[in-house]
Amino acid sequence: MKVSSLSAYRTPEYHAVWRGGHALLWMWDRQVRQALAQDMADAPRRYRCLPESLLQSPVEAVASPVLRLIQVMHGYDLQVWKQGVLLLSLHFREPPSLQQIRFATRGLAGLEVTTVPEVQRFEYLQAPWAAAGGPGDRAWERWVPHGLAAALVLGGTMEITQGVLSWSGMRELQSEHAQLVKDIEPLLDARSRTQRAVAQSQELQRRMQAIPTQIELMKRVAELLPPDSRLTTWRFDGRELALLINTTNMDPRFFVQRLQDEGHFHDVRVEPSPRGDGLQLAMSLN
Repeated sequence: MKVSSLSAYRTPEYHAVWRGGHALLWMWDRQVRQALAQDMADAPRRYRCLPESLLQSPVEAVASPVLRLIQVMHGYDLQVWKQGVLLLSLHFREPPSLQQIRFATRGLAGLEVTTVPEVQRFEYLQAPWAAAGGPGDRAWERWVPHGLAAALVLGGTMEITQGVLSWSGMRELQSEHAQLVKDIEPLLDARSRTQRAVAQSQELQRRMQAIPTQIELMKRVAELLPPDSRLTTWRFDGRELALLINTTNMDPRFFVQRLQDEGHFHDVRVEPSPRGDGLQLAMSLN
């Protein structure tokens, strides 16, 4: 499964299904879900979260894209279907404007939005119209958040960062480091060998410490961006950070002032992407 962007939530949860040879992925904030559950007097101790989109009647398979706006329990679900596959499902608290809809669907080929679609409302289906394939679908879905988090944070897509290690590599580094520590103790009388082992140990520690540094930097940047921002490209070489985001806020002054006032970033540059798919941000770290 290829995920094209990072979740904007600090504590994301996921639900994934298969439809027409495509993996469909929904993301939401775990903290919001837990808060809603606490407000429910009759909430069960164990439950599964399903996107409301899966309980609404799907669109028949047609060649041209179909845009529809559905009123759900708490807000509105903007959907785009093509050939029986749900290409987009985006939640809005209030009915979206024409500009918001055009921005959300700008990357979908063959779809031209000229007016806001009429709001529809459907009765819930008795069962979801798609699920993960195979008899072990529920067990597989339970591990989706962990698998995606590892892929996104630890370089599984190879587009976010080139310096973050994989989980398996992390375990190997920890094992190597423990072995080096054992090797150092009986070699205190052999100065040259001890120094080489210490240097190797320090290098391994530095590489392991790069992982939380990268994660904390992502969290810090996410807190400064507008809530509707979607990160599509991330590159960090230790001193310079460059990223590409999709957002409705296109004012460069907002990002320059917000990032530089935070204190860890300077020389912030903001410009539209040459491909017209968002804003390019570049900055230096103190």
